[in-house]
Amino acid sequence: MMIQSPVSTYRVQLHKDFTCNDLEQLIDYLHALGINTVYASPLFSATPGSQHGYDVTDPQRINPEIGTLEQWARVRDKLQQKGMRWLQDIVPNHMAFSMDNPYLFDVLERGQRSPCYHFFDIDWEAGKLMVPFLGKPLQAAIALGEISLVLKKKGLLLQYFSQTYPLSVSSYALLTEGLLAYRDVDALEALLIHLKEVDGLPLEQWRQARDEGFATLANDEKIHKAIARFNDNKPAMQQLVEAQYYRLAHWPEAAQAINFRRFFTVNTLLAVRMEDEQVFADYHRFIKHLYDQGFINGLRIDHIDGLQDPAQYLQRLRTLFGDNCYIIAEKILEAGEVLPANWPLQGTSGYEFLSHVNWLLTNTDGAKTLVQQYRQLLPAVTSYKDAVYNNKKRILVNFMGGEWENLTAMAYDLDLVPAGVHRETFKLALAEFMICLPVYRLYPGQFPLPAADLEVVHVTVQAAREQGIASVFELNLIASWWQYDGADALRSATILRFLQRMMQFTGPLTAKGVEDTTFYQYNALLPHNEVGDSPDQLQFNTDQFHSLMQARLQQMPGALNTTSTHDTKRGEDGRLRLNLLTMHTGEWEQLVARWQATSQSVLQQVDGQPAPTANDAYFIYQSLLAGFPPEDDNTGDFADRVCQYFIKAVREGKVNSNWEQPDEAYEAACQAFIRTFLDAGQPFLHTFLPFAHKLMQEAGQFSLSQVVLKVTAPGVPDVYQGCELWDLSFVDPDNRRPVDFNIRREHLQRLQTLDSKGFEAVRPYLEAHRRHGVEKMYVLWKSLQARNASPELFATGAYQPIAVPQGYLAFTRQAPDRWALVVVSLPGARAETISLQLPPGAPATWKNVFTGQSLDTVGRLPLTVVLQDFPVAILVGSVQ
Repeated sequence: MMIQSPVSTYRVQLHKDFTCNDLEQLIDYLHALGINTVYASPLFSATPGSQHGYDVTDPQRINPEIGTLEQWARVRDKLQQKGMRWLQDIVPNHMAFSMDNPYLFDVLERGQRSPCYHFFDIDWEAGKLMVPFLGKPLQAAIALGEISLVLKKKGLLLQYFSQTYPLSVSSYALLTEGLLAYRDVDALEALLIHLKEVDGLPLEQWRQARDEGFATLANDEKIHKAIARFNDNKPAMQQLVEAQYYRLAHWPEAAQAINFRRFFTVNTLLAVRMEDEQVFADYHRFIKHLYDQGFINGLRIDHIDGLQDPAQYLQRLRTLFGDNCYIIAEKILEAGEVLPANWPLQGTSGYEFLSHVNWLLTNTDGAKTLVQQYRQLLPAVTSYKDAVYNNKKRILVNFMGGEWENLTAMAYDLDLVPAGVHRETFKLALAEFMICLPVYRLYPGQFPLPAADLEVVHVTVQAAREQGIASVFELNLIASWWQYDGADALRSATILRFLQRMMQFTGPLTAKGVEDTTFYQYNALLPHNEVGDSPDQLQFNTDQFHSLMQARLQQMPGALNTTSTHDTKRGEDGRLRLNLLTMHTGEWEQLVARWQATSQSVLQQVDGQPAPTANDAYFIYQSLLAGFPPEDDNTGDFADRVCQYFIKAVREGKVNSNWEQPDEAYEAACQAFIRTFLDAGQPFLHTFLPFAHKLMQEAGQFSLSQVVLKVTAPGVPDVYQGCELWDLSFVDPDNRRPVDFNIRREHLQRLQTLDSKGFEAVRPYLEAHRRHGVEKMYVLWKSLQARNASPELFATGAYQPIAVPQGYLAFTRQAPDRWALVVVSLPGARAETISLQLPPGAPATWKNVFTGQSLDTVGRLPLTVVLQDFPVAILVGSVQ
């Protein structure tokens, strides 16, 4: 049996406000739209109220806020009745650092006696596990009485405001001594002694013994009174807190000293040691059961770059789930980068496709002009390349200093650094290497390493040397580890251990330094400040796109073709509006100058600078264009949404505000500016709206091109929830707002009814509702119908470029008995009278998927005929 890749996927975000029951009601609509596979966000137990599910607390349970297994079974059965499938997002890299996490709770409670002791990526040799969630230093919190002992049904806990942590078994004796002065606590003392004697029990038996024991005491007022008196004894409390298996700490400490691996720099997400076979088996046990029971048909691996050895993990996963399971990974590929050959995957989650299409729908000459204009407007802003370097360094020094120090210590502990090399000199070289690495990470598995990896190392060292900061000797030393020939097995293992560990941090460094900082500072080409994309790829053309698609067909035809996700910085249609600025550079420059001049009378000054600064104002102008409602209605929640988005953006940018110490005065002044700009009584909208309308109209056509390319190019088309109509959202949480599926159902049903009467019946409805994106829905629906009718043609059929004038793109997909001809317009398209030269063996008769028109050919098709009734075309035909 071959791997059955999805024909199409539809991403849904499951949470307490969109549950299994809600999804069950959506299946008929998705099936009618042409969707083949539900692509679900993580649905295992997560922290209460989680809107995304990536903060898993227990991979052995369904999130009760989402539903029950019985409710999911109804969804499964309904999907199977309609021939649909389920792609599940799983999170092997990390779990929630939360006391709702039973594995972590047990580690804090029982320490080395816990069977989960080695489950998490904790450096126990560095001491007790840091728990960095205090709002002030520990001693101050104790002195103020903010930390107290409490008795609950789950046992004795240390409480800090809403946070609670289990009392470690090792401190039971200390507690009983402290309570001896109080009467009527014998039952508690007896229970603590008993639990200390049985603290080596398996997890479930231990929890049962503990819970049953404390359940009988939880409401004992005498014990509660004794504990209250104990809490008044600050020295005793200090002693008790210090006796735990963990160390409560002020949250900023984690930036410079940490003994656990996190997801990026998020203290509340604790990494898992997935390289441990037992951990792997435990974590995936329930997931495999769900796969065996038909709940899950495929897997999407979140943040694979966080794992120590992704290839090893994927090989174990493939062994566990078998050769027939569809598996993809969230892997962000830089330009020219390909998936490692030893990864048994069907492909990625599709960010590279987003980048390819995004640049295809950008006029690169205009993009270069926009960069020049940006530099003239803001000469003090650094280049993109310098901004990336500076921000990665800033993240490493200020937010990942603990990880940096740990890596340095590890290199010395493993005797990789020769005697006499100054520690700080080596540490600096290590930083420069990590900062200058041009990809998220490399994947050292065995020596000698592939030539492509060694070339990346060479480029990295050269870039680091050009910075002139690190010593050449130490840089060459680091390079020599990568270049090791593997002659000595023990040394090979030692070097690999260090390199793999280092690579677990270069991904977070890039993500935080580029995606979450530079993308909010450098605003020259905002639509390309996108996950998987970059604003410095200014040489893209149609020939490159064709080459990339041909390679995609050969290397990973099962990868997703995505254009919007829960992680994208802005919606797929808002992004296209901003791409159209590359076609109107002169007018844009004049408008910005006019708005800058007009704004002088309304700008507030905060700490001696205008609020917003010119760079932040440039960001705001583009954001308003990208998200402005097509109905011209900014009286609803649009202003609020933009203001909330700006707060996140300016804090991520870390220039005029930040998350740690937000400049609320600056933020408030900028929010006031946004509301003033959108005030109909102010002069801005008079010049903004005509330009916005022009971009909306033009971008609408290219949104259709984007949909057609997503469905027909090599790969699996992926639709993010709600994106069958316009997607003008901002970054999360804005892009996770509730979707109005009722209006989508109504539009689809109406389209289907009209389509049964022919395209001439559909056309007026499309024109009447174009502003709402119904034309986009029509193109998606008809494209998916064509793909469903010929799944093998679009899954594995040959991809052949067709010559067309500048401003257009055309290609064929070819199977032995079925062909498709795809034609879309690009920015800069003009009416052309030429004919398309079709390849030998092409069908003589074609049918237009969108208009129903039949076309007879003898090797040529006039472009004007192909596009005369609709701006994009998919023609299908059969061959003998």
